[in-house]
Amino acid sequence: DQFGRLREPDPVGFDPKLFDWYQSLIGIRRGSPALLHGQIEFLQAEGPLLVFRRSTETESAIVVANNAPVPLRMTLNTAAYFPEATELVDRLSGTVYSTPELPLELSNFGIVVLTKKN
Repeated sequence: DQFGRLREPDPVGFDPKLFDWYQSLIGIRRGSPALLHGQIEFLQAEGPLLVFRRSTETESAIVVANNAPVPLRMTLNTAAYFPEATELVDRLSGTVYSTPELPLELSNFGIVVLTKKN
């Protein structure tokens, strides 16, 4: 340190679970023109929730993130953002939702990435 005292080095380790999580997020982003290049619009959310939409002329995605240490529930109305879609899919879990009212249960610090089901 700045006073010349010796310190134990911080342990360096590889976390394969965290690495896999980042890889899946990168794959989802690379596979979505909206997430790669889309315009961003922040949607109204309460409390520790962050909700935003990324969209291009051909694709939209809505991301919902829970920034709380406890699970949260919310209902997301998607009619204005996916008017033609009958089903949306969470690209992280594979869960399919019927529109327009989506009852979402987000785990603590959880995330949902919604796109139109192909």
